[in-house]
Amino acid sequence: MDTVGAFFSEFLGTMVLVMGLMTITEARNPMAPTTYTPVAVGMVVLAIGVALGTETSFAINPARDLGPRIALAMVGYGSAVFVNFSYYFWVPIIAPILGAIFGGVV
Repeated sequence: MDTVGAFFSEFLGTMVLVMGLMTITEARNPMAPTTYTPVAVGMVVLAIGVALGTETSFAINPARDLGPRIALAMVGYGSAVFVNFSYYFWVPIIAPILGAIFGGVV
């Protein structure tokens, strides 16, 4: 999978996550679960993992990738953690942020 396809996969996964969370927790939604909200959220994350997990390991949270990259850059790997694999760091850091914004707007 190339970087553009991985970027779209992360963007789509985070967009679906935010849309699902906003739908589940909406107070004006009469079909929103009240007693089983954690189960519904888990099902949304499971669906994203099953659908998109094999491609990029669904890093739908940029904090999961940014912290280790900064730590590795500080301990001696330098800028290699950001430029390797055709600047792949855009995929797990920037794509979820843009996907969350787009999902919230939609």
